[in-house]
Amino acid sequence: MNLSNPPAWRESMSQPKPLDKSLADLTSADFAPGVAQPWTLVTPQLDIPLILESATEQAHAPAPTLRKPFSLMFHTQEMRYPPQGTYVLRQDDLGAVEVFVVPLGPLLGQPDVFRYQVCFN
Repeated sequence: MNLSNPPAWRESMSQPKPLDKSLADLTSADFAPGVAQPWTLVTPQLDIPLILESATEQAHAPAPTLRKPFSLMFHTQEMRYPPQGTYVLRQDDLGAVEVFVVPLGPLLGQPDVFRYQVCFN
C-alpha cells in the first residue's frame, strides 16, 4: 500500500480515525464499536448500506507475535450485490478501510437479508 498517494476516499477524511491503520495492525477490537452500527460497502456500481453483525476473534493466533485472526459479518436488505473482491468499507465514526469482501448470500430462513463476510488472518 502506497501511503504517499492515498486513495481518494481517504483524502476526504479530515482527521485520523480508528481504522486508519495498516491491515496488518487492525484487530477485532478496532471494529467492536461498529457492531450493530450502519456501514457502507463502496463499490463502483453502487453504495450498499450494511449493518455489522459481529466482529469475531478466533481462539488462537498463528504465532505469539501475530494478531488473532478474526472475521466480520455484515447483513443488508439490498439484494443487488457485487462479486467477491476488494472494496472500501466505511463507517462514519470509525473511518474507512479497503478489504476483501465475500458475499455469502441470503440468510437462512430470511431470504430478504443478504450477508457478507470479511476475514483477517
